[in-house]
Amino acid sequence: MYAQKLCLPSARSCDKAWAFELVRGYGFKNSERKQMEMPSRMACVDACIQEREFHCRSASWDTATNVCVMGDIDRYSQSRMPFIPQPNMDYMESQCVLEPNKMCEFKKIENRLLKTVDSLVEGVSSLEKCRQMCLNAPFRCHTYDFEGVCRLSHHSSVTVTQIEEPYLIMNGSVSYERENCYNVSLDCRANQLVATISTNRIFSGKVYARSKPNSCALDVKNSLDFEITMDYADAACGVKQEEPGRFVTDLVLQHHDLVMTAADLGFALRCSFHLENKSVAHGIELQVNGQIQSMGSESAIVLSPNVTMRITDRSGGDISSAQVGDSLALRFEITDKTSPYEIFVRELIAMDGLDGGEIVLIDSRGCPTDPSIMGTVTQVPDFAGKSLQAPFEAFKFPTSEIVQFQALITPCLPHCEPVNCSISADPSTGGEFETESYGRRRRRRSTPNSETGEQLLVINQLKISDPFDKESERGILPDGGVKRHPGTGSCLNLNSLFFIGSLFVAIQVAIITGWFCLWRRRSSSKEKELDTNYMFGPAHRPNVHSSHGPFPPTQQKYARHEMPTLPRL
Repeated sequence: MYAQKLCLPSARSCDKAWAFELVRGYGFKNSERKQMEMPSRMACVDACIQEREFHCRSASWDTATNVCVMGDIDRYSQSRMPFIPQPNMDYMESQCVLEPNKMCEFKKIENRLLKTVDSLVEGVSSLEKCRQMCLNAPFRCHTYDFEGVCRLSHHSSVTVTQIEEPYLIMNGSVSYERENCYNVSLDCRANQLVATISTNRIFSGKVYARSKPNSCALDVKNSLDFEITMDYADAACGVKQEEPGRFVTDLVLQHHDLVMTAADLGFALRCSFHLENKSVAHGIELQVNGQIQSMGSESAIVLSPNVTMRITDRSGGDISSAQVGDSLALRFEITDKTSPYEIFVRELIAMDGLDGGEIVLIDSRGCPTDPSIMGTVTQVPDFAGKSLQAPFEAFKFPTSEIVQFQALITPCLPHCEPVNCSISADPSTGGEFETESYGRRRRRRSTPNSETGEQLLVINQLKISDPFDKESERGILPDGGVKRHPGTGSCLNLNSLFFIGSLFVAIQVAIITGWFCLWRRRSSSKEKELDTNYMFGPAHRPNVHSSHGPFPPTQQKYARHEMPTLPRL
């Protein structure tokens, strides 16, 4: 590694170990917020440091035209714009920006370690302490590993794309790369609360009140800092007053516009006011566990072939429960393995079971519309084109526990050809790559394969519980970390309630029937005993007027006054 120390008077306000990192011959396209002519690279860096209209995260200086381009993104904050070679360009990345470090998640990387690190610390007792050292390092630490010694580096997979062999391959080794980090601040005002969220990566999605996802929501487009305001008395946002001067609400940070995924966050916010002095506290918690229960499968049958859609794990096993974010798959299968047909899938749609909202997962060409939600449709090995699967991670809509899947299946003879799809590449490489999907194949004039003209509609549904538990404990995590709770509770559907009610009624009828039979038996026994004493009373009853005879007093009275006297034999 080559490092050059430069003294910049304007960089005195920066408390990092170094102010800028220089990468020659690389840069971003169309990332400028401001551009101007500068006499030198140092003048361009100085202009970025002194910029006040926006947070300057990077600057590029064209050595041929002396044009300085400043932007508010860098290699860490963006995920779609590729970092590509650009001749005559000096790219300079600021290390003085303030990044969130309270709620951070690290990705585990196995069997490889960065060759270049910025800090090596001995005497660290645990992996967690090494993680905290990375978060509090005097530079923008993005990767750490702990193999008896804590190694810290400002590099990550997105900053070594231009470096040849940046990793050391070592079996059994583990390193950790920082991904998303969030800071949440809460401003409790007289009539409203304002929640401000800062992230280290550009966020697009929405933020909404958990109990009012439609009426109290904020759409966010390509932003690192955003805020949502909720009035205490506004019923559209559902802020609750637990007691006088204490207001609470739940906030959801959702990355996708329509569905919840495992990457989403839940926050519990609270404002407390005491007498004349205002005391503000905020609690942050996360729960992304949600039970997913397969509701079975329905088969749509045509003359030939018969096709089913099942919800399985990635190995093909049927599932009865899962959690939001679990790796699942939709399997489309021809039930008759000897059928001459093959199938392809198109227009796969996920629908909200409550208000009819929907999202297209596989378009009319057979390509996935959002690879982060649904992967490409592929053939299952060893099934000769008669079984297809589309991998996905469990998700749900904010307003319903039911997610319905609907797809069109078209048979073809003798084989189905895949369609070429352009899929967004990994953020570390940028661009797009071509892949094949066994969705609707391209139509060609001359081909031995033919479609049957028949279309099968297959439908299935999932029941998914809310991943953010309303009754979960609210509080402030001492280290500002992410706290996850397993989902709890039970769910009874209508069939279960009907079965329990029927069983209860049957038990009650059995008890009443048994009691009635017992009562009839006892009544019959008493009548038989009465008849016996009436016929042979004088021989067995010495004193009819005795109160201790075989009849109670009422029956004795009946025997004395109402029965005729029989003649003695």
